[in-house]
Amino acid sequence: MKNEKMIRQKRLEAQFMQLLNESFADLGDPIFAGISVTHVVVSKGKYDARVFVRCDDETQKTEILRHLKAASGAIREYCLRASGWFRCPKLHFEWEQNTQQQLLVLLDSIAQEHSKQESSKKACGE
Repeated sequence: MKNEKMIRQKRLEAQFMQLLNESFADLGDPIFAGISVTHVVVSKGKYDARVFVRCDDETQKTEILRHLKAASGAIREYCLRASGWFRCPKLHFEWEQNTQQQLLVLLDSIAQEHSKQESSKKACGE
């Protein structure tokens, strides 16, 4: 049951990532031309989404994030039209961390999940 929910969540995030990349092209703003979404993390209630972006020109990070925030309404509207969803999560744009930082965050989350499972087993008397 838990795996099914996780698979549905990952599918949703992958579909949302694709829609976001398409929306950048649809907006037609040249500042969005070099931006790509690397991954998306949607909250359990699907109200918020952390969108991790990477750009060819990282010298303009603050300006690009400002443009993304300003265009978030149009991006959400595109995602609603293209997907047929009832609602679109609120977008929170962040810069993609480098690979080493991502790996450390991933390992930390795995360790936390493992410790939760171990404490759950001990509580049940296994």
